Amino acid sequence: MNEVKELLRNVKELVGIMKEQDAHIAKLEARLDQLTKYVKDLESRQERHNARGAGRKKDDEKMQLLRMTFKAKMEEGLSMAKIMEEMQISKSTFYRLKRYWELKE
Repeated sequence: MNEVKELLRNVKELVGIMKEQDAHIAKLEARLDQLTKYVKDLESRQERHNARGAGRKKDDEKMQLLRMTFKAKMEEGLSMAKIMEEMQISKSTFYRLKRYWELKE
């Protein structure tokens, strides 16, 4: 008889644990639904990573003109300092243009 009571107690304890787990699962599913809606909302906005358009532009007309001017000045044999001064470019831009110019030759 004691064994039956012990088993009943264990079953009741397990049922209580299962109810707690079910409640926890329901909370997690609700949170998952919220996060899924949030992600879909973000995707629907299709915001760009770089929304303000900062950074160096890839290859527009201005950059092509800059390369042509740089090429002409390099062919004239001007010094790095003179080219940087006349074109009003930084040292890093000078070397980037030089690398491009050397690759194209």
